[in-house]
Amino acid sequence: MRVVTQFNANLRADSSLDAEVLAVIPFGTELKGEARTETPNWIRVTYEGKPGWISSDLLNFVSGNTAALPVVTSD
Repeated sequence: MRVVTQFNANLRADSSLDAEVLAVIPFGTELKGEARTETPNWIRVTYEGKPGWISSDLLNFVSGNTAALPVVTSD
């Protein structure tokens, strides 16, 4: 699954707005979705070698289907 950031987006250590910010991913960055939360509100990606979570509200879905991603709760 391919996604693109719609805004500068925080890459978080866990699937929560309270989780540590690992990096800020610039607007327009294309990423590969690797996993999702049970309710697909968060997508796990790897950015510059760092795995983390991005809110799905900050992403444009380019190809693929979130339902096809494995469901995980956190790293």
